Amino acid sequence: MAEKKKKDRGYRIVLYGFQSILRILVYILLAVTLVLLGKNAYMIGYQIVNTAPLSKENANDVIVSINDDMSVMDIGEMLRKRGVIDEDPFSFMIQELLSESHNKILPGEYVLNSGMSIDEILETLAPSEEEENEENQP
Repeated sequence: MAEKKKKDRGYRIVLYGFQSILRILVYILLAVTLVLLGKNAYMIGYQIVNTAPLSKENANDVIVSINDDMSVMDIGEMLRKRGVIDEDPFSFMIQELLSESHNKILPGEYVLNSGMSIDEILETLAPSEEEENEENQP
């Protein structure tokens, strides 16, 4: 009977050690996940707040065509591929969501410049009602 207690005791010690190691690994995994999430959140937040243009010195005009069926993410991806913006399309979508241009982007062809800020791009893609009335008057 004494031998069985020693075996059970050894088993419990090993099990407790394994549980402790597993618990430490889970804490490390959570810490690494939080650091990576924080880093990504910081980068997205920085891109949203930083609306500086891509380049004022080497700015060039780019003609873009926006269709009715394009989402804001699609527009952001197209602008990034065309060299108008240098940020993630998700950041562009968040900026559009937080701007006065939310759900006001109109389909059509636009001349954008890589020297434009995100706010200027959104104003161009979603003209205000006053600008539309001025354009429609003879």
